[in-house]
Amino acid sequence: MVVIIPALNEEDTVGSVVQDVKEMLCCEVVVIDDASTDKTAQAARDAGAVLLPHAVRLGAWGAIRTGFRYALRNDFDVAVTMDADGQHPIEAAGRIAASVKKKQTDVAIGSCISRGSAARRFVWPLLRNMAMLDTLDITSGLRAYSRPAIKTLLSGNNTVLLDYQDIGVLLHLKKRGFNVLEIPVSMASRKNGKSKIFSSWAAVFCYLYKTGVLCLAKI
Repeated sequence: MVVIIPALNEEDTVGSVVQDVKEMLCCEVVVIDDASTDKTAQAARDAGAVLLPHAVRLGAWGAIRTGFRYALRNDFDVAVTMDADGQHPIEAAGRIAASVKKKQTDVAIGSCISRGSAARRFVWPLLRNMAMLDTLDITSGLRAYSRPAIKTLLSGNNTVLLDYQDIGVLLHLKKRGFNVLEIPVSMASRKNGKSKIFSSWAAVFCYLYKTGVLCLAKI
């Protein structure tokens, strides 16, 4: 198993997240530094992570794809994605990974709908209905993927340009017959910064518009 952490200007938290994952899960940790302008790369490397730096910013999904390619090349059977800001509990990452390792599902999502802000509560039901998905927490970055699921997400060019990976990935997997399981988890508040998607109502409507177009195109 490998834990993949996309990071953009997370120097204050990424080091402690990497250390906690290595201590509690005893697995390899890969941090993809998405062209940060602070000391994110140094903090991740000092904490013992494998560092994959981007020369230009590719966004969260571009960083995750870099991590996925690393997972395939190094023969990992399960890859867990989690945030660098300390929101995701390490124990929960271990639980969702176990469900994929035991072949209970192809993809597991650490679901925490109680963390939903007013913006999230507004957006989630709309997008679930548009996409015809059963997933409740469609924006959780805490996910575990099987090797076949990763291969599918990297094959061809259908997922390369997803601005928002959440719904697009779920639709892509659903269309190809992969099982997705939600596992309830508790999440902490962000230790610093704020959500890039839900930072303002303008950002929310931009997210809603782009993802709505994606839903219609996929369906």
